[in-house]
Amino acid sequence: IPWCSSFLNRIAWYLRLPRSKSAAARSWLTVGQAVAWADVQVGDVVILKRGKAPQPGPSVLNAPGHVCLYAGPDVRVTHFQGLGGNQQNGVTVSPFAIADVLGVRRLI
Repeated sequence: IPWCSSFLNRIAWYLRLPRSKSAAARSWLTVGQAVAWADVQVGDVVILKRGKAPQPGPSVLNAPGHVCLYAGPDVRVTHFQGLGGNQQNGVTVSPFAIADVLGVRRLI
């Protein structure tokens, strides 16, 4: 059961920040303020493609995805560290490819 979005919704609820109110990862593409990758900060919401097949772009909300919080750069310049739920079946900090990023949102 995918629960990455549910995890972030709970955190946002605790912090009284805007939330998607949906279990769909791509629902976060409509929450908060859009941020360019060059301006990403720790705590920003990062929405990613999920799956090996070609995935639709960010305009398609009902497609596979993953969502996490930006936790910082990775030792590989092609990746970043993301804090999220449903990563290795737990809450972890894991590396993700920047090429898979659909969007970054700042919850204000």
